[in-house]
Amino acid sequence: MRKWLRSNLLKLNEDKTEIMIVGQPHNIRKLGNVCLTIGDAIIEPSSSVRNIGAVIDSQMQMLEQVNSICRSCYSSLYSISRVRKYLTTEATQTLVHAFISCRLDNFNSLLSGVPQYMLAKLQLVQNNAARIIVRKRKSDHISLTLKELHWLPIEARVEFKILLLTFKALNGTAPLYLSNLVKIKENACVLLSGSEQYLEVPPTRLTSIGDRAFAAIAPRLWNRIPITIRNSANVNIFKRAVKTPSF
Repeated sequence: MRKWLRSNLLKLNEDKTEIMIVGQPHNIRKLGNVCLTIGDAIIEPSSSVRNIGAVIDSQMQMLEQVNSICRSCYSSLYSISRVRKYLTTEATQTLVHAFISCRLDNFNSLLSGVPQYMLAKLQLVQNNAARIIVRKRKSDHISLTLKELHWLPIEARVEFKILLLTFKALNGTAPLYLSNLVKIKENACVLLSGSEQYLEVPPTRLTSIGDRAFAAIAPRLWNRIPITIRNSANVNIFKRAVKTPSF
């Protein structure tokens, strides 16, 4: 790679280069000390790396990503809460959407299948954001407030994102690498259900990783929703139809 970059008049910054070994802990331990030498730099493996804003850890647990989102959101929530008394409800909601909701939704499809305690951390962020908007105390119940704000809970937002990507993949508006991961199930004989667009669920080995892959989780979620939603005419109708049962 270094040779190719040099031949194309580009420079590789060795000091900013990172490597990460992805695998299960017992397999990573078998490798011992692994270092990569690039030019004059000796690079040791990192436990997590940031890629286009998402923090990926070596075991694909996504805990670093969740913690990063929480730190960023709580910092913004603190700033918003300090000026809340000077803002209208509408202005506060706009700020929360700009600094909190967008972070909760960004890369949230990577959180499918993660342990509930990670989703609970993000749910606390969303609950606190809702309390700031409507000026409620920490001890007040927040479920009705989330419904009034028309906010889906975190777990439902993750499933919504995956279903949306699946719909786009089946209708040719998603990237090709996603479209290639979903396949319509072929029935042995032609039945009325053939028009229902059930997807094939591929076999997986590890529930902690394999079941969380888009190729596995997308068909399972897709096959659960009613045929009327799967056959939506366009993406806007599909989004409304998927959100309605969640509320």
